[in-house]
Amino acid sequence: MDKKINDLKKSFDNIEVPPEVDLVIETAIKRENKTRKLNFVRPLIATAACLLIIITAVGINKPRVVNESKSDKMILAQVLPKVGSYQNLQVLLRDFKGNSAIEKYGSMNSDKSAGSLKSAATSTKDSATVHSDTNQQVKGVDEGDNVKNDGEYIYKITGNKLMIIKAIPADKLQISSEITFEENFHPAEVLINEKSLVVIGGQGQNNLYKGGMVDTIRPMGNFKTQVRIFDISDKKKPFKIRSLEIVGEYSQARMINSSVYIVSNKYISYSDDKLEDKVPTYKDSLTGDKVNSISYDNIGYCKEALEPNYLMITSLDLNNIKGKANITTVLGSGTNIYASENNIYMAGGNRRRINNQEDKTTIYKFKINKASTSFVTSGVVKGSTLNQFSMDESKGYFRIATTENAYNINKSKNNLFVLNSEMKVVGKLEGLAPTERIYSARFMGDRAYMVTFKQQDPLFVIDLKTPEAPKILGELKIPGFSNYLEPYDENHLLGFGQDSVDVKEGDNILSKPIGMKIAMFDVTDVAKPIEKFQAKIGRKNSYSQVLNNHKALLFSKENNLIAFPVQYSIGKMGYYQGACVYNVDLKTGFTLKGNITHNDIKGPQGEKANIDRELYIGENIYTISNLAIKANNLQTLKEVGRLKIGDAK
Repeated sequence: MDKKINDLKKSFDNIEVPPEVDLVIETAIKRENKTRKLNFVRPLIATAACLLIIITAVGINKPRVVNESKSDKMILAQVLPKVGSYQNLQVLLRDFKGNSAIEKYGSMNSDKSAGSLKSAATSTKDSATVHSDTNQQVKGVDEGDNVKNDGEYIYKITGNKLMIIKAIPADKLQISSEITFEENFHPAEVLINEKSLVVIGGQGQNNLYKGGMVDTIRPMGNFKTQVRIFDISDKKKPFKIRSLEIVGEYSQARMINSSVYIVSNKYISYSDDKLEDKVPTYKDSLTGDKVNSISYDNIGYCKEALEPNYLMITSLDLNNIKGKANITTVLGSGTNIYASENNIYMAGGNRRRINNQEDKTTIYKFKINKASTSFVTSGVVKGSTLNQFSMDESKGYFRIATTENAYNINKSKNNLFVLNSEMKVVGKLEGLAPTERIYSARFMGDRAYMVTFKQQDPLFVIDLKTPEAPKILGELKIPGFSNYLEPYDENHLLGFGQDSVDVKEGDNILSKPIGMKIAMFDVTDVAKPIEKFQAKIGRKNSYSQVLNNHKALLFSKENNLIAFPVQYSIGKMGYYQGACVYNVDLKTGFTLKGNITHNDIKGPQGEKANIDRELYIGENIYTISNLAIKANNLQTLKEVGRLKIGDAK
């Protein structure tokens, strides 16, 4: 009899009990007198047996394990326990009650594994024309941007319009068609394939404040992620074939082959100290104007990774445009996204709880199943991530670089963690560069490169060949810092950042930027990395979008080409804005080919045109601004053609 009772007890040990029931049992145990323990066991077992029936009926199950694709080395995927009800939600989020209305989530700057050494502008053949692509972190994983091209046409968001522009021949640039969106839709990014155009945007998209080291989600208003899908078989007559509207703020999107994955976050707010009882909703034009709710029974949660936020991944297959839109929903948050061809990782954040503030990042792992995703597991590491380049997947391992105490530079330190397929930490380096924080990171195969900064730019070269034992191979200290690192080849990196000088103020020595700098780092001798070449641009107020947005960079190793937008002061009253175009190679370093500007094109109020993207098609480089597109010969930079767009005069 005792053996049967013990077996029964063991069978209930791992049952996931609804939080409020768990609390009742916990309270009962605490009240029970120690001398009555034996008498308490039997009714508890009976209660557990009843709970098993209830739990099975309502679908709140123990996380079970299922086998995933063999290509992912049989990763074990959890079936998450479900929130189940509003009452459960209240209990799960009780520790957040009374927190600040502005929750900070786990990134120091939201804006890839570069193991494939994917160039910023990979040459591809489309319609027999070699052209560049959006700068991607991972080969085969496309990222949304405000400009796309397919080797013949350029797709450009301008205001509340999407323009399809015939780009060849370059001397006859012309608008093939325009799509004007409704007043309450603000387009942000585009994805394309052969026949389909996906435009993603929404309402109130400025609620995510990107500033300093940390993004903050501001729960003000009814934010919605909106998706418009067009058939572009005929570029002159695109037509809308589907639209989606998901409650929550748009974060980022990825496209792998024909599958699109759209990430959004829906903040759960408090009103009069009471948690709102609103589940996420969505509309799909395939079902008319019907508002569909994602019930509590379909919202998963991890006990170790709770946040007052719904994290949603909407998946679509463009080759089956009438197919179901699959939405995976988890009680958590993720502002930084890393995607490989097999998995999507979300870095959520600095969990702030009453009397228990933690500087930790939660990573959620989702398995990609073509037009759907499924939660695999989650992990937690110390510190905060800088951006998507702080994360990487290689050979079944996930690597992540973090900074602890990023807000208090006197107590800050930096870490690198290696997690296995079950998101358990198996290797780590902690306490790197005390009193500094990470300014950029890049993973390349079995190595990681990390730049920290306070007064000098230490470039760390880290060996990851043995995941359980990462180690520093070498470091380089030079003035300034690199905000972004781009792989050139296996032994060379391009760094984009700021030069600096040390200035004494009172008893302190402060490092101040004095202008933009690009550099080539040679890591052939990993123990002694060197800055092989450098080029300085402008003065102390010079700036480029590429410093915080990798999509602004055009890099083609095949063409020995880099181009990026810059701006800097000219005299006391004016400033220059345009694109710098460089030749780059291992023999001569950086050679300025010339500058391309749109400053001669004005808006209706006399405003200047600011270039923010560059691309190439065939033998021409195209610069794109808010008011124009110019085509220049790649070799001579001589202007070949131009097209005014938007409100340009």
